[in-house]
Amino acid sequence: MRECVYYSLADSVLARALQVCALKRDVNANSHILASSHFSRSCVMTVASVVRLIALSLVSVFALCTLGLAAAVLSLSKTYMSGYYPYAALAIAAAVITILTIPAMSALDLIHPGGLTSQIKFELPWLSVLAALWLATASYATKAVIEDFPGFCDEIRDSANRLVACQESAILLAFAHLNYFI
Repeated sequence: MRECVYYSLADSVLARALQVCALKRDVNANSHILASSHFSRSCVMTVASVVRLIALSLVSVFALCTLGLAAAVLSLSKTYMSGYYPYAALAIAAAVITILTIPAMSALDLIHPGGLTSQIKFELPWLSVLAALWLATASYATKAVIEDFPGFCDEIRDSANRLVACQESAILLAFAHLNYFI
């Protein structure tokens, strides 16, 4: 049910962007101010900016989920096990950096369209740094889960805390991969 709500919300945002484009086309056709090639480019940019905003919002939400999971794994490992899982610390760092920068970039883009943070010369390098952080987190977590939980979570019988750490690590791993791919 919730998935349908999310999809319909995304569909309604895209539909609204297309309505705005159609409205601009009608105004431009009547006033003959802009050429049709300019219209199609502006509509594509409108749809692209909506898709960009949705993708950045998803990354922010996934980073928030990752932050909570990594904090739980770190707390479990420090409290009930010897030492801690370093990939959880890396996940916390990547999530905090993402949560601090992505919403700020999106807000600045909405307040000042065409500003520095929405220019490709700033956004592409910064998003590449974030992608590298998420790839490192996902890779490190994959290696650690394979080494620390052989046979994955199904074969853990010795400790309930270890089982919870394995399950939360698997979910953390999924969110890290999703953030890298988005």
